[in-house]
Amino acid sequence: MRELILLIFLPFFTIAQTGYVTYNNSTYDFTNGYINPSHVGVVSFDQNTSLEISFKHGLDDDNGTMVLERDSQFAVSESMYDEKGRQIFRDFDTQDIIIRNKKSSQFEPFIIKDHWLVIQWNIFEEFKEILNYKVQKAEGIFRGRTYTVWFTEQLPYPYGPWKLFGLPGVILEYSDGDKNYGTATEICYPCDLNESISIPVENNIRTIEEHVKISDNIHIYHILEFRKRGIDDIIAGSKFNEKELLERREKSREYLFEWENENTKRAVYDKKILKQAYEFGPSTKRKLQKLKEEKEKSDNDFNIRTFRN
Repeated sequence: MRELILLIFLPFFTIAQTGYVTYNNSTYDFTNGYINPSHVGVVSFDQNTSLEISFKHGLDDDNGTMVLERDSQFAVSESMYDEKGRQIFRDFDTQDIIIRNKKSSQFEPFIIKDHWLVIQWNIFEEFKEILNYKVQKAEGIFRGRTYTVWFTEQLPYPYGPWKLFGLPGVILEYSDGDKNYGTATEICYPCDLNESISIPVENNIRTIEEHVKISDNIHIYHILEFRKRGIDDIIAGSKFNEKELLERREKSREYLFEWENENTKRAVYDKKILKQAYEFGPSTKRKLQKLKEEKEKSDNDFNIRTFRN
């Protein structure tokens, strides 16, 4: 009888195989065009899913607004943080990758449905230690960039920071040899999670293709969002510039997408969208027309008084 009771209650004492890894990252911000020197990301995971959260209020220091300088021109970028942060969710059973982007002054929070891309890793017989874990070197190409990573089989899950995954152990360090790199600063396994793992949900949903199209010419779409709110006296400050776009892509973690090639790594826009962004909106045109008519009337009145005298 005692053995039976033991067998019944034994599963309740099994430790849940969950944990999390905290990373310190430095990444190029493709949309706003600057290097974010340091931000925290936390990857929580269980047997089948992982969730990375970053740029969340309270997770690390919020740099607030940033003043950018380029060629003697200044621009102000809003905070990269909000109450939920950026979230990257993976389900290894369904092969779903769903990303939540934060709220901004132009856009409400939105979901990106990305593609599940298998990374072909080359594993090397090179080892070192990170936070007392033995890690092994691997290299793989993801969306046009070569990443060098270090993973540990002591955490036997195919998870990693950002969109890097697919090795026989959790990735604890990554680098593209240039602008984008990160390393683990805390590992907790097995342990309870600080954040529950759940699919991000927002009302606005984009495909990855739609998101890249918008990001490639974000200034155009900012103008269009203002137009929707009735603020149509703003026009795009610069027209489509392929050179500038390619320079930004060179720094970005995602340089070349799977539907592109080296000669077509840019979005294609119809003339209607470009025209909307590069001219004043209807209400501003009416105001300008009214000012023009008032000026003409004033000039006519002046001429009439002059001739009478």
